[in-house]
Amino acid sequence: MPTNKSMRHYAAGIIKGILPQALGIAAIFFLNMFFFMLFSEHALPIFCKNLPSFAQPIISTVFSALVSIFITMPLTLGIMRFFWQTTLGADNSVAVVFYYFSGHNYSRALSYSFGMFLRMNLFMLLGTLFNTFRDYIRIENVPQEIVTLVLTLLMFGSMIFGIYMALKFFLTPYLLINDENLDTATAFETSKRLMFGQKGNLFGFMMSFFPWLLLCLTILPMIYVYPFYMLACAIFAKYIIQAHNLTAPSTAPF
Repeated sequence: MPTNKSMRHYAAGIIKGILPQALGIAAIFFLNMFFFMLFSEHALPIFCKNLPSFAQPIISTVFSALVSIFITMPLTLGIMRFFWQTTLGADNSVAVVFYYFSGHNYSRALSYSFGMFLRMNLFMLLGTLFNTFRDYIRIENVPQEIVTLVLTLLMFGSMIFGIYMALKFFLTPYLLINDENLDTATAFETSKRLMFGQKGNLFGFMMSFFPWLLLCLTILPMIYVYPFYMLACAIFAKYIIQAHNLTAPSTAPF
């Protein structure tokens, strides 16, 4: 397995040649997040203002889930496609990020989105709900401190399990991108098989970007770090997939 440093170095070399496209892709992604947050912060509260206070976080969670499934995840899949094909030497335009918003491609993306939501995002959202309901749930004869503690443990447990599932199915989108004829269920099962023994390596690889995230607060803008990270993830995925002879020969220098 190449070192984290060598994969980051290789990604940095590639990103220099596609910097305009990479920045454009990052801008599209963050605009999507900006409009989502704008709607959540301003429009959604107006809709929920006459609802009971405990119902508002539920509406917000459902809205987040729908946006994630129908917009954000297909968009992210298109972004992954751009960087995956870049690692294979393709010269794509920024428009590739919208690849999964048309016809059969969108149906395939939704199949992946629902599958990933049930395996990962659902637990993340449950963690958010457990955190929110700490202020609303009251149980007779049970100290509120105990209720809060249990809900806090459930919140962290849900999020940790969601992270574990994300590592387990990390390769799923890349497998779908690599093989247009691969069905989603097979992609999830293949990812589970290929990631056996690799989840620790992947977690360490992802954590190696933590200093880069800190630099976003001072020097480097997130609009650069995001595409750099996504490209590096594509390189990591390509290494594992190619090790099992599931794609074209590597052009990476390791």
